Amino acid sequence: MRKVLALFFIVTLIISGCGTKDGGLKLEKETPEYELAKSLAEKIEYLDPDKNNILVTSTQFDLTVGDVITDLVAGMGSRADGIKSMTADRLKPYMENITKRFAEQRMLLRNAEAAKIKPTTAEIDSMLNMQFERAGGEKRFLSMIERSGLTVDFVRKDLEKNLKINQYLENALEEKMDITEDELKKIYEQDKTATVRHILFKTQGKTADEVAEIRSKAEKVLAEAKSGKDFSKLANKHSEDPGSNQKGGIYEDFARGTMVKPFDEASFSLPIGEISDLVETRYGYHIIKVENRKHETRPFEEVRQEIEDKLQSERRREMVPDFIEELKKEIELTIVEYE
Repeated sequence: MRKVLALFFIVTLIISGCGTKDGGLKLEKETPEYELAKSLAEKIEYLDPDKNNILVTSTQFDLTVGDVITDLVAGMGSRADGIKSMTADRLKPYMENITKRFAEQRMLLRNAEAAKIKPTTAEIDSMLNMQFERAGGEKRFLSMIERSGLTVDFVRKDLEKNLKINQYLENALEEKMDITEDELKKIYEQDKTATVRHILFKTQGKTADEVAEIRSKAEKVLAEAKSGKDFSKLANKHSEDPGSNQKGGIYEDFARGTMVKPFDEASFSLPIGEISDLVETRYGYHIIKVENRKHETRPFEEVRQEIEDKLQSERRREMVPDFIEELKKEIELTIVEYE
């Protein structure tokens, strides 16, 4: 249930090279890229590699079918073959989304390189080590990418490109930041952590009728909780949250901003000891009882930079989508519509 915080772009799909205005890459026959495009063209004719239609236009670069499929195979390795099994109605939005991502990444990488941004070897090593940790160790990570037909050198280059983009965004948005001392002190004075008990009724993947039934059940349990019944026992009996349902529904001392937004807002706004009404998140319906909250105990000057860094990170995340749209307008970047 905790949100995962990451860089704006991180390894999943790769930027490879730079598109050009002279038509972009054309796929060679009898290559994995060509065979993949041919397979997809059976469902969406516009993706035929022989025609090499344009998928993205801008004043700086175009992306053709060849560009996008090359990037796709480069980033996914052997896993790209799985796309062949998609039905046409799933394939079209998938390709549109991938094309949009590649175009935005290409644009940002060009801007980063124009700004002469170059990550250090230490920064790249640090990011690579993070990938090792997420995979459960270096050996496991290397085995995983090898099975996908990728190499660690390729991953390093990808990380370098993503670091360039992130550093470019950080630099570009820094001048748009307007953080005052009063804001920092206000955040310092807020409750830092909360301890709550909660009961979750899952609605993910349910039909509208099923959701209505679940809500009705949740309202009955809510009435029981507000009537004074033991909240811990109700959580043990009814909650579908595997992380807490056998512990009386408790989440202890979690930091502000680490839970999904509606849950977080309820946890830090309800008076201590009170029980919420139904709180809806993407997971389902929650009943939340606030057990305790704590303030920051360290002096303001000791944590000032930490608070500022966190606030900058949050602001940057909020600003990135609009900033990217501004850049796209400047170069008239357009995703071509096709059937």
